[in-house]
Amino acid sequence: MAGAFHLRRTSVPGLVVAVLTLALSGCGADGFSRDAVIESSASESFLDRVQRNCGTLTLGEESLAGLLNPNEDDASFEDSSNSTTFLDATSKLFLGQFSRQDYADFVNSAFMGNNQAALTCIYGQL
Repeated sequence: MAGAFHLRRTSVPGLVVAVLTLALSGCGADGFSRDAVIESSASESFLDRVQRNCGTLTLGEESLAGLLNPNEDDASFEDSSNSTTFLDATSKLFLGQFSRQDYADFVNSAFMGNNQAALTCIYGQL
């Protein structure tokens, strides 16, 4: 019994650290940061325009349509984190939190290839 109590007691600080880490990871300069993709109807409309007008273009080897609307059942879509990161960065571009140059640097480092046509189309939706 003493051993079980000891394990339980020592796991509490670990749990507290985990909870604090999760809580603080959402903090920005203004406290908890919003998830722009979920909480802004304007950014959702922007992403819809990108999907409609640029969806057939590619970043690296991934289509914009696939990045904007990942289908986890699709075996060709290997990494949903690419989609999440792309959605976040593209929303930040729309919201003015990324400059066009910062966005292009992100895209070109994350998706190797000639991405200029897709970038031009995305910028045209702003």
